[in-house]
Amino acid sequence: MKYYKVGEIRPSQIFFFFGVGANIDLFNLSVIVMGLGRWQLGQADEIQESRLLKAIQKHRHYHQVKRLYAPPVLAAERSYNACDDENIQGIPVKVFPRWYRCSACHLIAPLESNLFELKTDCFHPDKTRYLHKTCSKAKSPTAIPLRFVVACEHGHLNDFPWMEFVHKEKYCSSSGSLYLSIWRIICGDRSRSLL
Repeated sequence: MKYYKVGEIRPSQIFFFFGVGANIDLFNLSVIVMGLGRWQLGQADEIQESRLLKAIQKHRHYHQVKRLYAPPVLAAERSYNACDDENIQGIPVKVFPRWYRCSACHLIAPLESNLFELKTDCFHPDKTRYLHKTCSKAKSPTAIPLRFVVACEHGHLNDFPWMEFVHKEKYCSSSGSLYLSIWRIICGDRSRSLL
């Protein structure tokens, strides 16, 4: 699996606002912080504070905690090549939601459709974005995340079911392409208002 640096947040933000499961809005992406099982603890510094560890272990849900780690960050004194995969460090995230909208033609589709291509810039991670390469209205315009999601009562997140919302389980015979036009979803001869 290839990893990319897609943005930066302060270490204090990880503890208070953007921990595991948090959705982070970056400049051109929306990502969700992955679970601790995906973190590279070899890149993290262990926190040597026995009083804090004992206080945490006293809590009935955390008695099994053996060590504390700071979030994995790149040491300031270490020189590295930003474009080298071996140097990717930090908090692992996954793109979420997976549906994007072309800023020129208003086509909406999931990333799995391969209609949008990831454009990275290892020296300027804030410029990492998806492009609509086959747009009929502009040359490779930026695609923006459709920040509509659904959640169950247990807190499980998923993408909004755009196709089901428009078609109400009756798929049309058109190409299946969806367009979002000022709070209206359009597919062939079907359309549905979001309001």
